[in-house]
Amino acid sequence: MENFHILKVSTLGPTNTLPARVSIKSERFRQSIVIHFDNEPGDAAPTMSTAERWLIKNGFNLIGKGEGRECYYLISTTFEPLKK
Repeated sequence: MENFHILKVSTLGPTNTLPARVSIKSERFRQSIVIHFDNEPGDAAPTMSTAERWLIKNGFNLIGKGEGRECYYLISTTFEPLKK
């Protein structure tokens, strides 16, 4: 069986001082990042799209995705930490 890098994606709701954000967590490297939404017009899944765009821009090769309870998962063949 082939091994992959699993990334957990979820939405962080707004606070009194911050807008809603997107969290990406690397299950392999046990680290996470929080990024701001970058909504595109007509985007039906802004959380997932924002995470996908960020990961691709930062060199991740995404090969699949899935849905969990209150989160999404992205599957990558790139084994790099989120924070370099």
